[in-house]
Parts: sequence; C-alpha cells; structure tokens
Amino acid sequence: MLGIDHGWPWLLAGLMLLVSAGVFPSEERLSVERASVETLKTQRMHALQTVEAYEVFLDGIDARDETVVRRLAASQLGIMPKGHEPLAMLTGLQEPPTRWIERSVMGGASFDDPGSAGHPIMNESLLATILSGEGRVWLFGGAILAIFIGLLLDRGQLGASASVSDHPGLEA
Repeated sequence: MLGIDHGWPWLLAGLMLLVSAGVFPSEERLSVERASVETLKTQRMHALQTVEAYEVFLDGIDARDETVVRRLAASQLGIMPKGHEPLAMLTGLQEPPTRWIERSVMGGASFDDPGSAGHPIMNESLLATILSGEGRVWLFGGAILAIFIGLLLDRGQLGASASVSDHPGLEA
C-alpha cells in the first residue's frame, strides 16, 4: 500500500526558497542597471546638445556675428561699442562664454536629481529585506536544509515496509 510522501512539501518549499534567493536579487540588479542605462542615455543626449551649442557659438565667432562678438567683448574685455550704454549691470555679462553655452542647453538640468525617472523603485517587502546582506546566505542555507529534509523524510519507513513485502521468504 502506497502512502503519501510527507517530504514533498519540504522539497517544494526548499525549491521555492532557492528560486527566490536566486531570482529576486538578480531582478533588482537588472532594474538598477536599466535605470543607469537610461541615465547614461540622458547624459549622452545632454553632451551631444552641449557640443552642438559650442559649434553654434564657434560658428558665430567665425562668421563675426555681431551679437556674439559684442557679448564676448563685453564679458571678456569689459568694453561696449561706442554709443552703447548697458541699461543695467547684468551678471550674465560677467560670466565666461562656457557658462552661457551650458546654460542654453536643457536649461541647466541636473542629473543628480533624486526625483528623476532614472532611479528604480526599490522593493520594501520582507523578502527583499531578508535577501539583502547576509540574509541571502541564510535563505540559501534554509532552502538546502528544507530540500535535504524533504528528500530524507519517510524514506526509512517506506524502504523498510517495501523490503519486507517484496520478499515473502524474509519474514522476521
């Protein structure tokens, strides 16, 4: 007569713990890496826009664009063309041209803003807390122990009853 093997729940629980200890941290690392890829893409776009803005500025200087040359002379040399008086002393006139160019690109957006879309949402569950740090090692150990118990549970009783019933001449 076959009975129910009581080791299966232990075996399944151990396998579930083993999978959760292996998959969840990998999933969290994957989401962090995806967020860093998005941040790098944004930084790359900003760098390309900055290069384009510098090229436009240099083209303006090469073409002797009156506005660019006048602003550059006012900021670097502190001179204004004859007959032109500044209405007010602007702080932007005293800044270097690199500041003008960088401010014109994306309005001076910062990449370290914690509210940006590049940061992943962290899992705050009990399992995620256990899986962080040394808890992951303990979870692996518990999973292996549960699998071991599941493999050994009721094996002695089933094996003893099967061996007596299979060989009628070996009765005790």
